[in-house]
Formats: sequence, structure tokens, C-alpha cells
Amino acid sequence: MYSWIWSKIPFGLPGKLIGSTVLILGTGALLWFVAFPQLSAMMTPTQSTIEDDGGDGSDGGGGDNRDDNDSDRVTDNPSGYDLESSPTDKSSS
Repeated sequence: MYSWIWSKIPFGLPGKLIGSTVLILGTGALLWFVAFPQLSAMMTPTQSTIEDDGGDGSDGGGGDNRDDNDSDRVTDNPSGYDLESSPTDKSSS
């Protein structure tokens, strides 16, 4: 298929290089500005495939290393960062 597209682009090697670049950028722009926004509109922000089992990331199983205050945290925050307070907030200490 790519050889067929390459053979159909006119104006020799410079035209083929420019034409293939335009085709690649056009395809990327079509995906970026049309297809991906339509797909993201169909996905709800609460869908997550990452689950927090409370483990420390090792393969030895999921130990419970959470604080007592973690029971009211949002559980679908895959980054694990506390988004409610800033890093300089000293109220939790």
C-alpha cells in the first residue's frame, strides 16, 4: 500500500518527499483535531483501568501502607498525589 501511494505522488523525489510529509501531517492533524476529540467525548473521565491496591509497587503483594486519613481520598486518582493541598501546605503535620 505504501509503495502504491509513493508511486502515485508526482514531481519526482522532491515532490514525493514533500507530498508524503503533507500526507503524514494531514493524517496526524485529522486524528488530533477530529478523531481523538470525538473519541474523548465518548469516554467518561471516571473510567480508569488503574486500581490502587495500597501496595508499595513491589511484586511482593499489596501491603496496606495507607494513613488513617486516606479513607476519604478520591480513589480514581492514578497519580497518587494529593490534589487538594499544595506541596508547601503544612496543615497536615
